[in-house]
Amino acid sequence: MPIDSRPALGWEMPDRTRFLFLMSRLLQFAEENKIPVACFYFYRTEAEQRTLFLAGKSEVAHSTHQDWLAKDLFVFDEDWEPIWEHTAGDGYSRLGAFWKTLDPRCRWGGDFRHKPSDPLGWDPYHFELAKPRGPLAPPLRA
Repeated sequence: MPIDSRPALGWEMPDRTRFLFLMSRLLQFAEENKIPVACFYFYRTEAEQRTLFLAGKSEVAHSTHQDWLAKDLFVFDEDWEPIWEHTAGDGYSRLGAFWKTLDPRCRWGGDFRHKPSDPLGWDPYHFELAKPRGPLAPPLRA
């Protein structure tokens, strides 16, 4: 069930605040379910994103990391070594499934596929709060 923080706070959270609030819930879930995690990528500058994109290490020219709305997490094994390979039902999948229940805008990189027939997504480390979709607000007049 998505979390609605408005009644408790009495105001609509800005996206960055909401993302951090939701991320804290994800980290709490990881701890409660004994999934060892660590954050390794949060903010990315325009120059960093451009470098990653041109090197083929990112699929997009503008990332939600640049907007402070994405975080990459590593899941670790029992020896505290990062798990690089994503398999169905693993810690990444459990985190991704929980993440998507928190808010309709929560997207998990494990769902990002190059083609629909791909069994698993290519970026299981990535958790983001997508920007709202819909018509743009009219420009402000001077």
